[in-house]
Amino acid sequence: IYVIPLETVGEANQRQWQARNRRAGAAWKAVRSVVRLDDLAPYAERLQAGGSVVIRFVRLGGRELDPMVNLPSSMKGVEDAFAYLLGVDDRSPLWQPSCGQEAGERVGVRVEIE
Repeated sequence: IYVIPLETVGEANQRQWQARNRRAGAAWKAVRSVVRLDDLAPYAERLQAGGSVVIRFVRLGGRELDPMVNLPSSMKGVEDAFAYLLGVDDRSPLWQPSCGQEAGERVGVRVEIE
């Protein structure tokens, strides 16, 4: 379980591509500041052997986002970073992401890998 210190916003209603790119870059940097590649090695090996990985992204804090569109888009940068670090295409059937959200004071994204 990782907690990525990152404020997320729904991307579906955002119009400025430069700001969206900055947020995606910030997500990648935040993930790399917390995640050690050695910790991900067993999951990467499982994927390379044809096994699947279940991964859940939970948005922490802030106001609740629309669960159908804005919630998944708010965590796309974090998902992309984890998929890249694990060496899997995020469209692969072996990659099984889901997302949720929890209210509270702590802001970030909790990532649970099984």
